[in-house]
Amino acid sequence: MKFKLYSILLALLILVILGLFYFNKEGFKSDYSDFTSIDRIKTNDGKYQYCVAGQVTCSSGNRTTISDDYNGGITYDASCSDGSTTDCSGNFVQHLTGASLQNWTTPTSTGLNFPFSTHGFTIPYSYIPIDISGIYIDFYDADGKLLDNMHKCDMLPTQYDADQCHAALTPKTDTPKSKTTKGKCIADYGTNVGDSLCCGQKGVLQKYASDYVCPKSTPTCSNFVCGQSYGTCK
Repeated sequence: MKFKLYSILLALLILVILGLFYFNKEGFKSDYSDFTSIDRIKTNDGKYQYCVAGQVTCSSGNRTTISDDYNGGITYDASCSDGSTTDCSGNFVQHLTGASLQNWTTPTSTGLNFPFSTHGFTIPYSYIPIDISGIYIDFYDADGKLLDNMHKCDMLPTQYDADQCHAALTPKTDTPKSKTTKGKCIADYGTNVGDSLCCGQKGVLQKYASDYVCPKSTPTCSNFVCGQSYGTCK
């Protein structure tokens, strides 16, 4: 009886260890709340392919880092140490085969099309097309001009994933969220969905956060910091 119990406990321990290994190998949490950088690989022609919401991995061999001035994440060689090909694993395009197109629409209705190649990376770019600034994703054209931005949770492929991500990033409070929000805010009175947030913060008001607009009686939102703390209506 004791031997059987020990066998069960040992099996459970092995499963836990394997689970931790798989988590680290695949990269981000299931809600992508820890998605804070975008790694990339350098191709033979000097361009770069970006691993959006994923992690650069090697099925065999090891990753080879490249030292450069890229501040958005880590740059790796496109080939692993044994000559095999790198993959962008754990992301929402990892199962795509051949060229495919990911379409995103920002809160200001700007359409952004990102073609993805095999292995989960974007197609090669000679410039930086996308980066992360706090909880927002910024999109750029070939001249480095900011096209638009959107909350990183809203890039996820399903509404369930987006809701899980938003829930993980929403500042925790001692009481459940209510319609009054007790003076907590992210935007001044009169701000509509798609309008800019207050306090010089990047981004626009999303529908899920519309309860955090100040009322007419205390119209000004002060001291709001994206991803850190709510402001106060005054």
